Amino acid sequence: MPNFSSNQGGLDEENKEGPTDIALIPQELAAYPHDVTLQSEVLDEIIGTASLEVDKFREMPVFDLKLSKLKRAYERQDGNIVSILSKRHMIQIDDEFSLRFDKDEVYMDASKSMIDYQLTVANCIGLSALLPNAETFHTFGLDLDLSLNRSSKQFKCKHAMLGFDPAGCMLYIGKSGHQDIYLAMAPKAFLAGHFVPPAAGHKSGSPRMSPRHHRQVLMMMAHFLAQLSDHAFYNLKPVYELDLDEPDYKEITETL
Repeated sequence: MPNFSSNQGGLDEENKEGPTDIALIPQELAAYPHDVTLQSEVLDEIIGTASLEVDKFREMPVFDLKLSKLKRAYERQDGNIVSILSKRHMIQIDDEFSLRFDKDEVYMDASKSMIDYQLTVANCIGLSALLPNAETFHTFGLDLDLSLNRSSKQFKCKHAMLGFDPAGCMLYIGKSGHQDIYLAMAPKAFLAGHFVPPAAGHKSGSPRMSPRHHRQVLMMMAHFLAQLSDHAFYNLKPVYELDLDEPDYKEITETL
């Protein structure tokens, strides 16, 4: 057995990691800076190849596959069942595997609900996610609330799958029906699509915006509302003139 003893002079000062450090790249294998492939390019190639395979799969004809056939193949330990993977199938559940409510085969206990709330996240920039998914919806309304005393209403992200870390980027702006509406400043990486979403409910800090960021968003909303025609929203000065450290909103806009 080799004897590993302490040897202060065994390693030079420029290579203190040691010969067994697998993180080191041998000099003959190191790439020149201009030869390095960007990670974004690698991801684009992976995504592009995957999309081609998905399109090819969707163009395949669909065959029915009964659940009873899969059961028989499992009971017989039939290895030939793997051949079905070469085609596209839709599973059909046989009557013998179905449970009917009218035959006292199902018991449901609704005394305890596990649904905390409904969360809707927009798939694009803007407020279009607020619009109802219907041709006519006469009861739709948005109670926009930009009052300064409501800005402290914190977003509750328990179990929420936002797709990004909400720390410092959520602002309450009103209600639509009984639903609270929050404006989120999502990271650019999330909007670009090259982003690994964190686990549901994850947050690295308070979702509440910082005071300066909050004031910037308020001025952005005031600017947008002032662009509406035939509405009583008016800005006295350009919104960029607001002092973010000691704001005097009355000198800038009549919207708040």
